[in-house]
Amino acid sequence: MIVKKSSDCGNSPKNDLVQNIAIALFEGDVAFLNDVVSEDFEWQVSSAKTLTKIGASPLEVRKMTSIEIDLAISHGKSGTVSGVLKSNTSEKRFSIIIEFTSASGKKVRRATNYWLK
Repeated sequence: MIVKKSSDCGNSPKNDLVQNIAIALFEGDVAFLNDVVSEDFEWQVSSAKTLTKIGASPLEVRKMTSIEIDLAISHGKSGTVSGVLKSNTSEKRFSIIIEFTSASGKKVRRATNYWLK
């Protein structure tokens, strides 16, 4: 997958981390995710589906060829990332809310995905 990161994360390691977490979720980067998620991690990908297996990607993501991050911000125990996933024939806007286990931002407890119209 082609990745274009937000240019706003240069001065904030935690903003960069939330951006990298979103990318890893979409790419199914198990090695990275194993380092940053808690043992009870959940990824809420839709109102009816929660993924707990690290590296599993929702069906909506599997055919995408690129990701562009517009915004990545963090504060305290949470962060958010928004952007666009693209394939050769479509694009899908998203937002992910990331909840850390603590304000230090070392482990992720939950990621909640929102698909935007």
